[in-house]
Amino acid sequence: MPKRKRGVYETISSSPNMLVNIPHHVVVDQILEKLPVKSLLRFRAVSKQWRTEIESPRFQERHLRHQQKSRDPSILICHPRLEKRGKASLRSLSVGATLVSEENHIRYPVASKREINVRTTRSCDGLACLYSSTFMYVINPATRWHRITAFDALSWDSVKTISQGCTRLFEARVTEAQVVMAKIPVAYAPHHRITMCSLNDRLCLSEDKGDTQTIWSLNHDNVTWDKTYSINLRSTLNCIEEKYLYSMPPVASLFDNRLLLYDCSDDEGKLVLYNFRLNSYGKFFREPRYYLGSAVPYFQSLFTLR
Repeated sequence: MPKRKRGVYETISSSPNMLVNIPHHVVVDQILEKLPVKSLLRFRAVSKQWRTEIESPRFQERHLRHQQKSRDPSILICHPRLEKRGKASLRSLSVGATLVSEENHIRYPVASKREINVRTTRSCDGLACLYSSTFMYVINPATRWHRITAFDALSWDSVKTISQGCTRLFEARVTEAQVVMAKIPVAYAPHHRITMCSLNDRLCLSEDKGDTQTIWSLNHDNVTWDKTYSINLRSTLNCIEEKYLYSMPPVASLFDNRLLLYDCSDDEGKLVLYNFRLNSYGKFFREPRYYLGSAVPYFQSLFTLR
């Protein structure tokens, strides 16, 4: 009888007295690819085969695609000032249906002790840049992998790759941008009432009209602008005081008809969860001691820079 190849089947115990053989590709496709990053980091210790599979570019690509289709993005919260011990502080939040939980609180050592303008770029494939005028980290918040990079050794191509967002959208579609700028719906609006952002991989423009906030998104198929959201601030935004009534930059589009907004109407800096079907708001992460420097969405991944 020919020997069965090792590693083709995974032996899993379904009860104390029963073992079940499951094909390895089923374990990978139906189980591992659907797990969060934190679990996969632990499961690398199960066997050499699992470690090789989890660390392969093919698996990491498919895992990220599944995360993007099935989960809401996590949110990176960056403190604009260094902590007392000279470390840049970064939090990762998970937005649930009714609550928000903290996934990671990561600190990065910085040589300069007086940095006051620490920021993060938008994320690409789960990676982001944490930077100021004197340092730059390329980071993966989900795995805690990071690499500090000197400015003189960093090419602009790397910056564009990591930052994604508006630079990538405009530079990748120069011809398209020239066409749509003539049709831009906010062409005659005051510049201080317009905010540019990216939602669902689309370039978006948010226009503040006083009592109403309108968000337009660029449809790449027919090169037109679609009105995606129209928010009546006066009738629905009861979580902001009347004197601070103005539109809030959108951070991310979530499942279940929800939109994550950034409320910077006072000195706290808060995130607001808006249900555009129910016209309801809920405010969270409002801590006076922890001012929000920036809030950007990202999908957890296993990627690093090779």
